[in-house]
Amino acid sequence: MKKQFCLMLVTILISLGAKAQRPLKTTATITGFYTTSLDKMMDTIKATSGLKVVFDRPYISKYNVVEHYFSENVKNVIADLCKQNNLYYWVDADMTIYIIRNPDDVARLKNSQQKEELKNSSLIQVVSKDTVFKEATPNRVVTPFNITGRIIDQTNGESLPAAVVRVINTNIVSSTNADGYFTLINVPHDTCWLQVDYVGYQRELIYLDKSKMKKEIIIGIYPSLKTLSEVVISGKRTEGLMSIDKRRVSVLQISPSKLEELPNIGEKDILRSFQLMPGISSSNESSSGAYVRGGTPDQNLVLFDGFTVYQVDHLYGFFSAFNSNAVKDVTMYKGGFSSKYGGRLSSVTDIVGKEGNSKEGNVAGDLSLLSANVFMEQPLGSKSTLLLAYRRSYQGPLYN
Repeated sequence: MKKQFCLMLVTILISLGAKAQRPLKTTATITGFYTTSLDKMMDTIKATSGLKVVFDRPYISKYNVVEHYFSENVKNVIADLCKQNNLYYWVDADMTIYIIRNPDDVARLKNSQQKEELKNSSLIQVVSKDTVFKEATPNRVVTPFNITGRIIDQTNGESLPAAVVRVINTNIVSSTNADGYFTLINVPHDTCWLQVDYVGYQRELIYLDKSKMKKEIIIGIYPSLKTLSEVVISGKRTEGLMSIDKRRVSVLQISPSKLEELPNIGEKDILRSFQLMPGISSSNESSSGAYVRGGTPDQNLVLFDGFTVYQVDHLYGFFSAFNSNAVKDVTMYKGGFSSKYGGRLSSVTDIVGKEGNSKEGNVAGDLSLLSANVFMEQPLGSKSTLLLAYRRSYQGPLYN
């Protein structure tokens, strides 16, 4: 029971940062930009402060340190590093600092340290000096330097313009020029990491060392491969003003009921509506005559229920020869029409009249700026219908 209570007490003391019994007292400070592993950082602290720090090197070497210090007290540095990596430190009576994970690590580190010192203290001293001054490179005072390099596509060697190159954890950023070259000014240390980003390519991280400081760096990056899942695009076709049958070349079809949606001058004109389609142009703004693929209006054949119509408009095109309320369907052949439509070169317009409503009677009419139109539909038995359509222009000085 007593042993458990002691362990609990030690745990509480460690969680408080080892400040209760033996606070760490030192005036040593540390300055510099560090990008290294935690064990090498501890070696650097030992060399700069003269403190004795004991730790489990294989365990803490997996942690990385990327920090920039400006005359920071070593006590605060050790506390921050331990906090960032979920570790603790214990200060012994002889001011030896133990970096631990739990209270049991203190006794284990003491035993291992004593065995190593008894085994070969001189060898330990040599190795310690070698570790501090050769491996802990962040302890060296390095003057800020410049880096020049080139970013290329690793697959084909092409230079990549406008790639972004930055030093990690600093504000030093540069972008490549049209030939893929970049320059970074005042890089704080030779152990920095460079990060390269380019649209459509994988991010690349480059670790700097002494050899890369003395020559131009060539960094190759790989394209990023991003595949999408299957995309199915579906839609519903809506009927437009003009129906185009792709199975028949140069065939246009329109229903008179759609003519109200088209702009017009005067009355609704069936033939003038075709002038809005490709390959057809009008002789003037008011005329119903059409130039189809370069032909003249007199080379167009117009049929109404099989009968040829020679004059398709009146009053210079303001009035159509066809009453839209008496027409059921209009089909225009701009080319490739049958030989039965002989006698014309440009086009054939086939107009089909209404048969009348065989279900119920219907009376309707419409007004325009130039005329009034009335029509009536009435069934006459099971096999016949009646259709009457009347159109009358307004009286005026131009047409009476």
